[in-house]
Amino acid sequence: MLDTPFHLAARNGNHDMVSRLIGFSDEMGPDVMKELLRSRNKNGETALHEAARHNCAIAAHLLITADFGIATVVDHQGISPFYLATQLGSVDVVRELVQSSIGTEVPRAYYAGRDGQTVLHAAVLRSKEMTEELLKWKPLLARMPDNSGGTPLHFAASYGYDKIVHVLLKCDYSLSYLCDLCGFFPVHVAAKMGHVQVIGEILKYCPDSDELLDNKERNFLHVAAQEGQYNVVRLVCHTISKHKEMKNAQDNDGNTPLHLAINSGHEMIVERLMRDKEVTLNISNKKGSTPRDQSELGTFKDDGLTPNFQQVNFWINMSMGLLGAYCGSRRCDQVIDDNRSRKDPEKENEKLTSAIQTIGLGSVLIATATFAAAFSMPGGYRADDHHKAGSPTLADKYAFKAFLILDTMAFIFAFHSTMLLMFRGVTSSKPHLKKGFVSRALWYIILASRCTILSFAFAIYVVLSPINKVLGILAILGAILCQYDLIGRDFNLASGVITQRRGWKQVRQNKLPEATLRWSWPALFGYERFKFLYWLEMVFPLLCAGVGPLIIDQAWIICRSLIIFVAPSI
Repeated sequence: MLDTPFHLAARNGNHDMVSRLIGFSDEMGPDVMKELLRSRNKNGETALHEAARHNCAIAAHLLITADFGIATVVDHQGISPFYLATQLGSVDVVRELVQSSIGTEVPRAYYAGRDGQTVLHAAVLRSKEMTEELLKWKPLLARMPDNSGGTPLHFAASYGYDKIVHVLLKCDYSLSYLCDLCGFFPVHVAAKMGHVQVIGEILKYCPDSDELLDNKERNFLHVAAQEGQYNVVRLVCHTISKHKEMKNAQDNDGNTPLHLAINSGHEMIVERLMRDKEVTLNISNKKGSTPRDQSELGTFKDDGLTPNFQQVNFWINMSMGLLGAYCGSRRCDQVIDDNRSRKDPEKENEKLTSAIQTIGLGSVLIATATFAAAFSMPGGYRADDHHKAGSPTLADKYAFKAFLILDTMAFIFAFHSTMLLMFRGVTSSKPHLKKGFVSRALWYIILASRCTILSFAFAIYVVLSPINKVLGILAILGAILCQYDLIGRDFNLASGVITQRRGWKQVRQNKLPEATLRWSWPALFGYERFKFLYWLEMVFPLLCAGVGPLIIDQAWIICRSLIIFVAPSI
């Protein structure tokens, strides 16, 4: 059905025309007038919907006065004029609808919205003033859920509107104890979205909200740990005495927040929970797995590509071992086999093919760039009349030698990665062999990228040092910080966690991996002894029967050692 004259007049805010149309309709009889006023267009909207959309309060007053029932007519989506006005922020129409219904028992359709919502669901997402006015008009709106069981407090908590949460709880603090169909209480919703201020408001009115559990028997710390909301976890860990029980609470699968954080790969949350002395590290879930078992499963996960999450689990597992955490009652090889059997071969093959394409593209780009850099020396070449004609101008500079070594190593690593993918990764028919070659190629491309970053920094330094030495040093420091992004994480997950729980004495008594403490050697031993320790670091592992990533890691050590020892003597 098309728009009626009432729709057109209300849409344009012409309340005089609305008044005349009502008068003409009244002359035809009350039944005809009611039928004309409640006429709906193709969207199922009445003229009152149009008045609400354009915030025409006078037209809305005229229409409601003529026929109060027009306000109970909803459109095809179940939206009433009251809900539409609230959603669009038409404050004048909202006030008119509130005033017109004071002292009158209105049906639910009067304030209905989409998906079973009410006007208060829309108001909490718009303004504090509108929320307060609706609560004064009908306080029971705060307890009415939508089709998913969500109350207005759930909506406000989801968006982090702590001031509106305060208004709702001040009106009725028991709203915190209403859950949706998934068993989520408002505090769970706030924890999932990471809204610490909202959680603080809820705990202020309902201190026992930490005991509320969803359908999986999880408290809000479980939810925050799984969703990676660090600020929420930090809030709980800071309030040591108040929320002690929830730190080690188990859900219906027996998982603690630490279990969920490890399974989800949120390293910062794992580190924060492990630093808390009240968090128990040896709790087993219903499968018999402790947090250390979960970290070991990630460390030895057989995907062949060595993702970042796997390396994080290595440090988690090492830290737990140094803290005396136990493994569960299951054999580690059985856990690995169970995880392997759940994998989809087709998806694994697609992931492997995508990895080959991505690594191959990266290795070719690095090889091309480093090859071109070797013949486009920074600073240019000496003129023909020089006794060393054609040689690089800055060849005697230490930074230039470091650049040349790094550029050469980057080209070798990138070229070798390309060859592995071409002749081994693609042609190999056995999936496990192909994974092994792709894994090695990935390690080589990581080394190539490290060398490329540093070679670029040294090239910048050798060109800028005669003009602005400080800027050149900053370029090198920036490159070092860029490639050593794992140092802080390694230290936090290893020595930092142990220091927090056991003190520095435990750190000194336990031998941490050398990668964690290596970076403090120059300050501790001086540069000359540092060179000697670096030499031992390079030579000793090569004398051992190391295979796989150990050999590749030593290649990076050789590259760094060449810069320290070889470059100054060339």
